[in-house]
Amino acid sequence: MNAGSGRAVLDAVSARAQTRVVHKSRLVALVRVGLVTCAASGCVQTPIPSTPATAQVIHSHDATTWFEEYFARATSVAPDGRRLVFVSRGGVALIDVQHGRLPMEAWAGVDEVTGVVIRPSGEIAVRGRRGEASGWYERDRSGTLRSIDVSAASVPQWSEDGESIAYQEAVGSQWMLHMVTRSGRRVVPMPSRAQAFGWYPDGSALLVMVPESAGLASLQRMNARTGEMRVVARGLDVEPGGTTVAVAADGRRAFVALASAGTPMPEERHDPRADRDLDIYELDLVTGTRRVVASTTGDDANPLLVGGHLHWTSTRVAASVVALPVNGGEPHSVVTDAQAPTWHPNGRQIGYFYGDWRAADWALNWDGGAVEVDSAARATSLPGPLIVGYHEDFPPVWSPNGRWFAYHSHRSDRPVASYADPGSTDDIYLRAAGAPVAAEVRLTDFGLEAGSPDWSPDGTRLVFTSFDRSLGTRHSFPFVIALDTAAGRATSSVRLPLPAALTGAEMAAWSPAGEEIAIEEAIPGGRHALWVVRSDGTGARKLVDYPMRTYGGLDWTPDGKTLIYSALSGARMQLFAIPAAGGMPRRLTSDAAHLLHPQVSPDGRWIAATRLVHVIEVRRMRM
Repeated sequence: MNAGSGRAVLDAVSARAQTRVVHKSRLVALVRVGLVTCAASGCVQTPIPSTPATAQVIHSHDATTWFEEYFARATSVAPDGRRLVFVSRGGVALIDVQHGRLPMEAWAGVDEVTGVVIRPSGEIAVRGRRGEASGWYERDRSGTLRSIDVSAASVPQWSEDGESIAYQEAVGSQWMLHMVTRSGRRVVPMPSRAQAFGWYPDGSALLVMVPESAGLASLQRMNARTGEMRVVARGLDVEPGGTTVAVAADGRRAFVALASAGTPMPEERHDPRADRDLDIYELDLVTGTRRVVASTTGDDANPLLVGGHLHWTSTRVAASVVALPVNGGEPHSVVTDAQAPTWHPNGRQIGYFYGDWRAADWALNWDGGAVEVDSAARATSLPGPLIVGYHEDFPPVWSPNGRWFAYHSHRSDRPVASYADPGSTDDIYLRAAGAPVAAEVRLTDFGLEAGSPDWSPDGTRLVFTSFDRSLGTRHSFPFVIALDTAAGRATSSVRLPLPAALTGAEMAAWSPAGEEIAIEEAIPGGRHALWVVRSDGTGARKLVDYPMRTYGGLDWTPDGKTLIYSALSGARMQLFAIPAAGGMPRRLTSDAAHLLHPQVSPDGRWIAATRLVHVIEVRRMRM
């Protein structure tokens, strides 16, 4: 395909995609002109983003992963504001706001601390193990360690006066909410796991966030003495996972994180550009009025009211596709709001996926796109949509002859409200270049967190990684799909056998020069290893292991002699090169941001990569 025909295809696909978007969300497109959003429940005012002038950043978390730490949050704060608990993918940490992370070794007698809560009194409770027993522990005034009567699998919340504890636990398939007060313990069966709960200031009740249908939630007041529940607000546009809710001192207001003040249309969750980041709302528990009190350019989540201050976690991501010379150097921007680049075999197009990062609609809004580039790997056209539809789409991976492209997708045939909705898939799809979206072919039906595929040099097979449903999610493995490219269908799918020393595959790349496959393996201790195996799984050789905590990515140079990969260097992921036959790795970049997902151009001159800036901050302002 030449540059002219490439542009024609992009224009045609873009036109079809825009028609599909307008068709599926015509009402959204019409009513979101201006500052009004309308839905079945009526019309509400759209908030104007603003960072309160009185807010200050009291803690910054430096994420060293791709997406895994996006939901890192502050979960409790000391009454004097000097310490906080921060939970991320790497575990739980007790943070001194002025001096940084505090050691947990001070909790002598508690092994393997896995949970921390700061009580309203400022005292600390920890979850850990003592001998064979696991549970929650605290120290009394004499310093003696004592057990707390709370399930080890739960996270307790204390009332303001410290006299009552609430927690929830699963008993079989039933969720139970426990309230332990001076008058005894009350256990209330719940229809599902509560997304959040918080004590009223006088300890008389809990405010509980309960999931509803279509990804919404309600707030219900639970009487601590009787367990009776009363709805105080419905149709809350929340994130599907766990969060926090904070009740004001007057008991009339609560603070919650919402994506909007109203009810979103289902299609809006799948719109890559919809304004649906979380903001902190003040909710009147009597009238139902909702007012934005904190809004930044990213997700604002986990409100906490402590010591007359509102605390929350602000998260934002800036991702772009960049390019740099294959021998290293400064990267230049190719396209913004883009990740995970791929190259067309003609070297004149770069694919990627795009869409905002947002907690309320995680990955539902990611679509695949492409942009034309020149011989210097600079964009020569506007970015255009290429793979669109409901739920997550990854970039197009073109066949060696350019006639097909394959991709990973969580395709659903209707708009869904959450990432794990049972109506979605998790598989590898195929389309003929230039064919409409409706012509996509599902190649697999067994995927579980499947990764992007890669083509064999002869264009008859694909390799991709996925968890094996029969073995759980401890390790993912490479699978090979054989194709009938004339008919556009899979003829077989097999798991690639690996030697015992190679425990799994995070990502895989097929050598463009033969029958070898490079594999990125996750190994203990926050490290990855780079392997090369033959396409039948034999002849495995390990090239190097290196610090890495996420899907860094890897690719071959066109001659099959060098591998490019991403590894942690200090606090940033950078690009490295290593001979495929073995040898010393060579660092290619020293960027201020993370660089990962390297892909080498067909002429071997350029590396395209994801450039990622990930900011997580705990903010505070006086109420």
